[in-house]
Amino acid sequence: QSYIWLDTVLELVFADTAQGEFLDRRATEAGLERQPATKAVRAAKFTKGVNIPVGSRFFIDNLYFKYTRDGYLEC
Repeated sequence: QSYIWLDTVLELVFADTAQGEFLDRRATEAGLERQPATKAVRAAKFTKGVNIPVGSRFFIDNLYFKYTRDGYLEC
């Protein structure tokens, strides 16, 4: 159990493997501040005459998208 704990601690001290509060602390050392995540929005083209209901969900290339308004998908 101690080796598992030590491995976890080692992962938290480096910026490329740190998570949560520990990543925030590493960023602060470099004078950076993490910004909140934002949704990706993409324009989409659908075949003419195809009616997509608002709120429809799609799975493309391991990403989920939701149809939000005419011609846009939100990830």
